[in-house]
Amino acid sequence: KLGPRIDFAEMAAIPLIDPKTLNPSEPGIELDLFQDLVCPFSRRMMLRLTSEVIPQCAGKNVQFNFHPIPQPWHPQSTMLHEAALAVHEMHGDKGFLQMAMAIYESMERFQDVETYDKTRSQIYRELQELGSVVPGFDKDKFMEMLVYRPENEGDRNSGNAMTKRLKLHIRHHRTLGVHVSPTVLFQGEEVKEISSGWTAEQWMTYINAKLGSAKL
Repeated sequence: KLGPRIDFAEMAAIPLIDPKTLNPSEPGIELDLFQDLVCPFSRRMMLRLTSEVIPQCAGKNVQFNFHPIPQPWHPQSTMLHEAALAVHEMHGDKGFLQMAMAIYESMERFQDVETYDKTRSQIYRELQELGSVVPGFDKDKFMEMLVYRPENEGDRNSGNAMTKRLKLHIRHHRTLGVHVSPTVLFQGEEVKEISSGWTAEQWMTYINAKLGSAKL
């Protein structure tokens, strides 16, 4: 069994559905999705959820929470997540989802073989190009949030404006015992049967069963 949620869990979650559109008159459930932006299995799950499953949840009280989980064996993953979080700071949940999906749809250009000889700043510039999918995207502000920013005079290892936020997300998933992507939690426990290969029908069967149990 996974450990209990920690007090910053709500800060770490990025809802995929606007909470104002949920049906509060019905019993609700939440599914926590721990996803890596350069993981092909995470991409397959997210594409299925956003295009086929979430539309079927309209009128229900179902929320999907995205939790960034950069995998250390893909060094560029850290930069992709920093970029998505920078967009979240600028444009909120909707902007984050737009940027995350743009990264997933362009994943081939950010895979290991494509990024092996690129610098960190080169990758940020490519991500800056993707930011145009977000209405009102400020490319200069975006880059300001990703350049090195010393916390104190003489600091040489402080990261950028997104470093602390990314640490929060990483601490969150490690505290919960989540280490691989994609991982799905329901009420704080891993749902091991859920797979990136699940069809929309399988997702809805699971979701409707949980909604039925919530009404009891």
